[in-house]
Amino acid sequence: MSMSKPKFDPSKPFETAKPKFDPNASFQVPEPVSQIESGIRGAAQGASLGFADELTAALESGAGSLGLVPDKTYEQSLAESRANYKAAEQANPMTSLAGNLVGGLGSAVLAPVSAATIPGRIAQAAGMGAVAGYGMNEDRDKLLADMARGGAVGGLVGSAAEGATSGAKKLADYLGTKAESLMTKATGATGKQAAEFKPGTGRMLLESPEISAFDTPAGIAEKTQEMMGRAGNKMSDVLQQLDTTGQKVSQENIISQLESRIADMASDPSTAQVRNKLQGVVDDIKATGAGEISPIKAEEIKRGFNKMAGNWMNPEVGQAGKEAYGAYKSAVESAVEMPGANPLQHRQVSPEKFHDIVENVRNSGNMYKANITPYSVEDYAGFKTFLSPDNKSGYAIKPDGELISVFSKVKGRGERLLDDAVLNKGASKLDAYDIGGKLPKLYGKYMDETSRYKFDPQYLTDELRPVFESGELGQPDVVMMGLNPNKVQSVYNHPLADQFKAAKSEYGMLAPVQEAAARRAGTLNQSPAGGLLDAARAAAGGTVGGVPGMVASSVGGKILAPRIANISAHSADFISKLIKTPPAMLGKFAPVIQNAAVRGQSAVAVTDWLLEQNNPEYRDMKSRLNGN
Repeated sequence: MSMSKPKFDPSKPFETAKPKFDPNASFQVPEPVSQIESGIRGAAQGASLGFADELTAALESGAGSLGLVPDKTYEQSLAESRANYKAAEQANPMTSLAGNLVGGLGSAVLAPVSAATIPGRIAQAAGMGAVAGYGMNEDRDKLLADMARGGAVGGLVGSAAEGATSGAKKLADYLGTKAESLMTKATGATGKQAAEFKPGTGRMLLESPEISAFDTPAGIAEKTQEMMGRAGNKMSDVLQQLDTTGQKVSQENIISQLESRIADMASDPSTAQVRNKLQGVVDDIKATGAGEISPIKAEEIKRGFNKMAGNWMNPEVGQAGKEAYGAYKSAVESAVEMPGANPLQHRQVSPEKFHDIVENVRNSGNMYKANITPYSVEDYAGFKTFLSPDNKSGYAIKPDGELISVFSKVKGRGERLLDDAVLNKGASKLDAYDIGGKLPKLYGKYMDETSRYKFDPQYLTDELRPVFESGELGQPDVVMMGLNPNKVQSVYNHPLADQFKAAKSEYGMLAPVQEAAARRAGTLNQSPAGGLLDAARAAAGGTVGGVPGMVASSVGGKILAPRIANISAHSADFISKLIKTPPAMLGKFAPVIQNAAVRGQSAVAVTDWLLEQNNPEYRDMKSRLNGN
C-alpha cells in the first residue's frame, strides 16, 4: 500500500531529522580556548572600547538578515558573542587583559585628532577606551530599563521645545553628575584632598577649554597653574584700577585684628613664641606710621607674609606669617569687595570703658555735648558699645538697631565709622541735630530722612540749655533717619568688585586642584605614552612574570586610573549634553540618538563615535552645535 507525501505547507517551519545516538561514535569535547584566541579577543575588546561583543552581534544579525549566515536576532547574537568573549577571558585572564590594553593603546594612537574644540575631543574620547567602563559592563543598561519600558525615552524625538523627556533627562542628569565626580578623580586627588575642593570644581574642569580629556595629573597641574596665574593678574588689575579711585586699606584694622589674635592665644602657654613673633609684626606695621595704604601696596605686603608663612624651618615664624597674611588678605578683599566703603573696624568694649571715654569726649566741647546724648554705665550695659583701636572714635547700638553716642576725635573719620556701624554691626536708624546740614549729609550715605521736628527749647536738658542759649549752634531741627537697603546694596554693586570676586573665586577653586594634581604627578613617573604603555607592560608581565608582573600591573593601574577617570568624565559629560540636545537641532540624526538612548549610555557613546568617524554631515552638525 503506497503512502502519499504530505503537502508542502509554506506556513510551517522546516523540520530537520535529529541524529540517532551512535554508541560507537567518539564523544565530542569542546576544544579549550587558546592563549592566542584570548589575546585576540582581548585586543578586539580594547580596540573597540569594550563593544566588540556588541559589534560582533550586530554584524552577525545583519548578515543573517541578508541570508549570508543562519538568521538570528540581535539579542541571540549578542548573548552568544558575549558568552564567547567571556569564555576567552576566563580561560586566559591575563592574556586577555594584556591584549585588551594593547588594543586600547592602538585605538588611542590611531584615533583622529582633528577636533580642535573640547566637545570635539570629548567625542573622540567617547570612541576610545574612555567609555570602556560602559562598554565592558553587561549591566550598563539597567539604569534605563524602567525608562525604556512604556516609551519614556521614546519621546526624545518629540517636542523641540522640551528637548528631552523626563526619562532621558534623568539619564542626562545622572551622567552629568557622574562626569563631575569622575573629573575630580582625574586630578589624582586623594579622598582628603578632594574634600578640600570647592563645590562645582568638577564642572569647572569639564567646562574649561584648557583641560583636555587626555590630560594626566601632571598636565592638569601645569594648566591649572597657568589659569591661576591669569586669575591672579586679573585681581592685580582690579587693585591698580582701585588705586585711581582713591580707595584705601586701613592698617589700623589690620593691627586691631592681629592684636585680637594675640589676646586670644594668651591663654595657651605653648603659643608664647608665636605671640612674640606676631607682636613683632604688629610693631613693624606701627613703625611705618601709615594708617592707610593703597590696595596694591597692601597686596604686596600680603604676598610677602605669604612667603613668611611658608617658613617650615621655623614654625613660629611661619605661624606668625600666616596670621599676618590672613589679616592683610581680609583687609584687601574688604576694600575691593566694597569699593564704595572703607569701614574702620571698631571692636566691642565694656560699657564701663565706653562710658568713661564718651564722657571725656562730651566734656571737650559744646558740639560734642550737643550731639552725644549721655547714658549711664547701666544703660550702656544693655547696648553694644564699640571703640576704634586708638579709642578716638566710637558708637553704641541699641537692641532695636538705633545708632547712638557717635563720636570721632579724628577729622574725616566719620564716614568710615558709619561704614563699620551699618555694614558690619547692623545699625539701622538714628536721630541727630541738623546743624548746618552736616550730619544728615553724612548719615544720608545709607539712610533716608523719615521725619523732622523743629527745635523746641522746652525739651532741652539743664546741661544743654546754656549750650544752645549761647547761639553758637543755632536752633537746629531734629532729624529722624532710617536705613535704605538700596543704598546699602549700592556699595556692593560695583563692576570692579564683581571682577575681583570672579577672579578670586576662580583662583580659590583652582588652588587645591593644582596642589593635588601636582602632588600626584610627583609621586608617579609617567611614561611618554601617559601610562598606557606602562599598564600594558605591567599586565603582560603578569602572564609570565608571576608576582613581579602582578606588582607591575598594580603600579600600572595606579598610573592609569586618573587618565581613565578623565576620559570617562569627558565622555559621560558629552553623552549627557548630547541627550539633552533638542531633536530639532539634531535633525535627521535625532531618531538614531533616540534609539541609542533607549539602549543606554554605552549605546549613545558608540553611536556618536561611529557617526563622528563615518558621517561628514554629523560632524558638521556637531560643529554647529559647538558654535564653530
